[in-house]
Amino acid sequence: MSNARDILIIGSGPSGAMAATTLVRAGLEVEMLDVGYQYDPYAEMIPELPFTGLRKQDPHQSRYLLGDRREGVPRGNQMVGALLTPPRQYVLEPSDSLRSPIEGVDRVEIRQSLALGGLGAAWGASCFTYSDSELRRMALDPSEFPRLYSEVASEIGVSGPLAPDEDADCYRFSFSQTRELQPPVNLDLNSRRTMQAYYARRDQLNQRGFYLGRSYLAVLTRDLGDRHANPYFDMDLYYDHRRSVYRPRYTIDELRRAPNFIYTPGVQVLRFHERSGGGVEVSAREVEGGAERSFRARRLLLCAGCINSARIALRSLGLFGVETPFLHSPGVFLPCANLHMLGRKPEAHRLSLAQISGVFLPPENPEDMVSFQFNHYSSLLLFKLVKEMPLPPWAGLLVARLLVSSLSVVGVYHADSPHVDSCLGLSPDGAIRIRYRPDAQKEATRLRHERQLGGLLRKLGYLPLSAVRPRWGTSMHYAGTIPMQESSAAPGLSTEPSYRLRGTASVFVGDSSTWNYLPAKGLTFTIMANAKKAAESLIRSLREDSR
Repeated sequence: MSNARDILIIGSGPSGAMAATTLVRAGLEVEMLDVGYQYDPYAEMIPELPFTGLRKQDPHQSRYLLGDRREGVPRGNQMVGALLTPPRQYVLEPSDSLRSPIEGVDRVEIRQSLALGGLGAAWGASCFTYSDSELRRMALDPSEFPRLYSEVASEIGVSGPLAPDEDADCYRFSFSQTRELQPPVNLDLNSRRTMQAYYARRDQLNQRGFYLGRSYLAVLTRDLGDRHANPYFDMDLYYDHRRSVYRPRYTIDELRRAPNFIYTPGVQVLRFHERSGGGVEVSAREVEGGAERSFRARRLLLCAGCINSARIALRSLGLFGVETPFLHSPGVFLPCANLHMLGRKPEAHRLSLAQISGVFLPPENPEDMVSFQFNHYSSLLLFKLVKEMPLPPWAGLLVARLLVSSLSVVGVYHADSPHVDSCLGLSPDGAIRIRYRPDAQKEATRLRHERQLGGLLRKLGYLPLSAVRPRWGTSMHYAGTIPMQESSAAPGLSTEPSYRLRGTASVFVGDSSTWNYLPAKGLTFTIMANAKKAAESLIRSLREDSR
């Protein structure tokens, strides 16, 4: 059994990393328990070259572009995207082998990560703030979030335009609460052409609820500490050159230099129980060998992601068979050709990540926001897009070659709120069970909004080639399994407004588990701000104990 700490944190993802920073800087003794899986056999072989350069010069490029086991070739119902590149796939690989099973219906495909940094190890780096009304729907007090957002932006480095910059049309909808920003990234030709088409029809599009602007990205355009500005190699989906794209492991690496922080990898937390004399004891299992270990602390902070935090809480409280809400941001991917780019030569130096983002406010209900991002197709290789074309492979390849510089994937995302047929529970054998049945009215509304948005994209010169609808759950935007509630009257799993797990004295929740609503916009940046707030609440509880 390890010596008792002030705080035990479970998980090294965006929430765990940011909470740990807050707690360590407050002078508390913090130990982080984590599986911390790391396996990237390709990292050392990727050269410091732009994508176009390595394609011409590197004889070993097939190893990291396709994978030694051809794991970069999508099969079945796999989606195009960053997580399909071989150097990123380790982020998702080990969860089944570590006995974290999930059972669900045919349409459900839940993705977890037990890697160092969690899903943040392959995050697309897009940053969004939530409005006061969105935060209130999530059961969060919005008053401190401008400060929290600014602190996170300063910590991780966020680039983007400041209003009233002409490229900041989405500022008031998607990133309006902080001014701690680096200059925006350089737009590639595809993005510049898209923005020019938008400006030509700006008033008309705005009247129909369509707004476009530069993305806010956790990507450095200026050096920050020992991290350096992005080199525009178009390899961001394969490797983090110069550490310009923020990953939670950078925070963990920095914290490990502090005398009051201990990182303990290689353990999978099973359960906790509160001690009669105060504090909490955590039971874990070593990944290698399966030996059981226990850890003690005055407080425990769950930051294992909303699925695994719920798993630990349900098991620890003996709530087997009890269902709890499960929120997910559904979406669709639209492979498109940008007609303004036909015949144009792709640029060698560019950013791979989404450089422009937008929101659509449906005229019949502007609060039912839809968000979307443009991922311009280059380094992900043509065969992945050919797979999604409604053509024979040979014909699809010919078309793709003709359209290569204009190819884009528009990712479209919707909000989600609790409903009775989207639930999560824990069986006695430790498996998470998902019960999901689409809400017919919500589905119809989403399809209508997608059709409306598709028509507006055509006005920009974007021609959709197909619509790829992945299984429910594949967006990896999850929340709501331990909802924050004012009252204890409702049965099941919940947290108090102080982030304390209801029914406990020493356990707090610091990830998206506590949210009662999931906006359409990306959640990672708000997860980090929320984790800081949870950590501050935990600090206050310790101070109250010492009075």
